[in-house]
Amino acid sequence: MGASTALPLSLLRCAVVATIAVLALGASSARAQDILASFNRWSFDVNRAIERNVIRPTATAYEKYLPPEVKSGVTRVYDNIIEPATAAGYAIEGEFRAAAASTARFAVNSTIGVLGVLDIAEKVGLPRRYRSFTQSVCNAGLPLGQYLVLPAVGPTTTGVALTAALLMIGPTVALATLSMEQAFANAALDLVEIGASMQTAVAGELAAAPTPEAERDEFLAALPDRCRSQIQ
Repeated sequence: MGASTALPLSLLRCAVVATIAVLALGASSARAQDILASFNRWSFDVNRAIERNVIRPTATAYEKYLPPEVKSGVTRVYDNIIEPATAAGYAIEGEFRAAAASTARFAVNSTIGVLGVLDIAEKVGLPRRYRSFTQSVCNAGLPLGQYLVLPAVGPTTTGVALTAALLMIGPTVALATLSMEQAFANAALDLVEIGASMQTAVAGELAAAPTPEAERDEFLAALPDRCRSQIQ
């Protein structure tokens, strides 16, 4: 990926970050809260449509046709995909040794382990240690901000979304004039963002909530008290 591709991509990501920042910083006003509430309801409807038309048919076929050993492999691939989010969570909390171990685990399983189909890292002394990205943001003392529902992602908060976006965009902008180096940076940091999103969207099966209010309650219930009280 050359600079000509990287720069427009970086500008797009800047726009995403700026939008989230405006929502996060301006949500104290009644008008901003109303706009965010309307957006959350719209995102909820979009996600329910995705659930009905994509997730449920896929899950039905998955359960019906795939043998148990294949399902186990798929689960391990998913665990590997969200590993960068775990590493990022440790890093923003200042637990750099744990972040390095998680990064090494991802590197081993993504190469020798065939993208995570095989958990080779476990066998060489790098066990999986799940870390919620949302809780890491809270533990690091960063503001969680407003409750936010994103299309195709699910419940999160403006602070968590902004943190994930900044982790993705910072090095991308700095390396936008490079080619191969920038491509590797894009790939690694995209995994952080995707992983952080998937932790919220999949881990708690929040997509099954029947109403926006129930979805919010399930999301908040999964957080420690100290984090839950910060979300507006």
